[in-house]
Amino acid sequence: MRTRGATPRHAAGLLMLLLWCFGMAEPSDPAGNHPFTIFNENTGKCIKPLVGWIVAKDCDGSKDMLWKWVSQHRLFHLQSQKCLGLNITKPTDSLKMFSCDSNAMLWWKCEHHSLYGAAQYRLALKDGYAIASTNTSDVWKKGGSEDRLCDQPYHEVYTRDGNSYGRPCEFPFLIDGTWHHDCILDDDHNGPWCATTLHYKYDQKWGICLIP
Repeated sequence: MRTRGATPRHAAGLLMLLLWCFGMAEPSDPAGNHPFTIFNENTGKCIKPLVGWIVAKDCDGSKDMLWKWVSQHRLFHLQSQKCLGLNITKPTDSLKMFSCDSNAMLWWKCEHHSLYGAAQYRLALKDGYAIASTNTSDVWKKGGSEDRLCDQPYHEVYTRDGNSYGRPCEFPFLIDGTWHHDCILDDDHNGPWCATTLHYKYDQKWGICLIP
């Protein structure tokens, strides 16, 4: 009988767990998981969701302008608790905020200072609004720095104990109507913990976070 090989992600999680148990490694360092503003160098503005649109405004660092990289290359907006995504069936109005469990295209990657998603649509500004375009020279950075949006990318936070066998946290994860983008504390677990699937209520998969 052939034994199924572990996926690279599961193998990495198991390795981190073993190293942690034997004191040979520090818990995962989520150094790239901090909130940031999305700054457009062409205009000197930052973007935020506003009444169904994504608009460019003066950068003030308020919560309604803060974003985080989360699991699966998604961009999570802290205040709205939604993910930036593309509905590629609507080419003229494809860029929107979606629930983070949506079937829309929610992943984003970087090419130099450009941010692109599915079908090579790129984040752009036009007349004060963020749009998706296949032809743009917009330069995007993390506000207040020279970092590109993908510099210091998202780092997986692996787990111990629980019932997930070392799998990494799934951020954000949903509990009682709230999307959590970080490990949480409560009276039912013996340390900061996370869910390892999107919907904790249904899957009940969790682990204690391996963080400093």
